[in-house]
Amino acid sequence: MPTKRKLSRKPENEYEVIEHKVIKNFKVFLVSLAYRTPHIHSDFEFNLLLEGSALVICDGIEKTFHAPDFFVINPFTPHEIRTENPALFLSVQVQTSFFKSYFPAVSHTEFAFCGASRDPAPAFSYAIPLAKQYFKEEPGFELFCAARLNDIFYYLITNMPHQTISNAVHQQQKQNYKRIRRISDYIDEHYSEKLLLRDIAEMENLSLTYLSHFFRDHFQMSFQEYLMHLRCEKARQLLLLTDHNLLEICLECGFSDIKYLNKGFLEIYKTSPKELRRQSPKKESSPDKSFLQSTQRFLSAEDSLKVLEKVTIPK
Repeated sequence: MPTKRKLSRKPENEYEVIEHKVIKNFKVFLVSLAYRTPHIHSDFEFNLLLEGSALVICDGIEKTFHAPDFFVINPFTPHEIRTENPALFLSVQVQTSFFKSYFPAVSHTEFAFCGASRDPAPAFSYAIPLAKQYFKEEPGFELFCAARLNDIFYYLITNMPHQTISNAVHQQQKQNYKRIRRISDYIDEHYSEKLLLRDIAEMENLSLTYLSHFFRDHFQMSFQEYLMHLRCEKARQLLLLTDHNLLEICLECGFSDIKYLNKGFLEIYKTSPKELRRQSPKKESSPDKSFLQSTQRFLSAEDSLKVLEKVTIPK
């Protein structure tokens, strides 16, 4: 019988507990992002890709976006973002409760993960002015931001494929969200150790069979595949951002030996760890451990405004 570990709570860098400090239930930010680990939150997330390209994995669907694309992430939906080089995003996150008093149907609305429409101009024409006013915080900016946010969601409702889900499904999604978050927090904290799905099943009071199906349904891969992907991504970052040798990286990322590290890299990245490092430029400094969770830099309000002033609305 494996030793039962206490399920610990992971800091917010992996699973977002989004704070809405400027306007209640609503947040805007610019972020330069190279990698964002699989994560979930209870907000709608509307993303404009201002610079670069990104592979977004959402509900098992992989789609590559290029500036000036946009995409929407539904609440309680696991998603991951990967880029070859840091990409710049403008993100608008909003709780369904923002619309509750006049459009309660939004809490049962689910947009298809199909990415940008053929004409991204309307989305940019609403979101860019919204973001500028949000960061300036001039008198009455709350009203302006609320108006543009309603414009965005009206545009989405009338132009993007979507469906209405039942209240029962909505409540089940919320319960699944809590379970996914607990499981993923635990895996991310213990990926460098020996991990068994049986341990998690015991902590969740679930049968091993049920949890195995739950994991595949919601992570779109088996537990072992997910763990391999996570360990390989951590190893890839160490390879590119540190001078650690392969044995050190194996130990830090939970691989029992270099053979399994090589096997994982060939399956996922179609190359060996040595070749990946050889082809990549050396970094001058090594990141601290927190850097390996996600590679992202949030811009200040001042820097965000400087960037937004240079953004051209697509024609």
